[in-house]
Amino acid sequence: MRNSTILCLLLFPVISFSQGLSSQNFRNEIKNNIGHRLNEQKPPTINKATGMEEAKTFAQDLSFVKFSLSLNSDPMSVGDIISGLFEYNAHWYDNKFISYSAYTGQHRFDAISSLNADLSSNAANVNSQTTNFSYLGLGVTMTSHFFKNVLNIKELEESLNSSFAYGFMNESTQNEVYSGPGIKAELSLNYRPKENYHFGIAFGWSHFAVTRDMRFDGENISGRHLSATWATLGLNWAVYF
Repeated sequence: MRNSTILCLLLFPVISFSQGLSSQNFRNEIKNNIGHRLNEQKPPTINKATGMEEAKTFAQDLSFVKFSLSLNSDPMSVGDIISGLFEYNAHWYDNKFISYSAYTGQHRFDAISSLNADLSSNAANVNSQTTNFSYLGLGVTMTSHFFKNVLNIKELEESLNSSFAYGFMNESTQNEVYSGPGIKAELSLNYRPKENYHFGIAFGWSHFAVTRDMRFDGENISGRHLSATWATLGLNWAVYF
């Protein structure tokens, strides 16, 4: 009986919170507010020339450029990946943007890939080498305001980006370039106190399938192919215009 009582007390806040999240009013509120602040009124200002009070709405339909600096998401080896990202997001419609991105970074080989048949004979040197990986991407970014409602902090926004990309990896042991297509996804939690900039913290994930040129006719693909996958945590700053 005692254990049952304790269990009920522990579960009561969880059940209450779950009921709040599942209520029709909460769902409608999220639906009405998520993804835009177009109707949000700014604090009124006084026009110095006329002396009249002016009210403006928060401009959400602005394009923006974003600069990011990221490290390896593994806390035991954060320095294995050090990368930078430039991103231009052109407003499309509502809370959707077309994203153009350029990425480059230094990556420890064994932090993003495994040896193929060709590189396995020199495993120690290859795994410990630092390789440059760069890519150009095209995708879609969507903004929302879920945490603004949950935490009652109106300056919070989230942005979710998904992009297709083409990448290049310089393998320095044999001085060869691997290239190929890939995908990139990023979720960023942003603090946007003004409509013309934000600061954010982001989690990113990338996956690429890259190959090098054949050295001779009929060379097996297992010796030319690499699969590169990594995750990062980073900070970003964006300017809207």
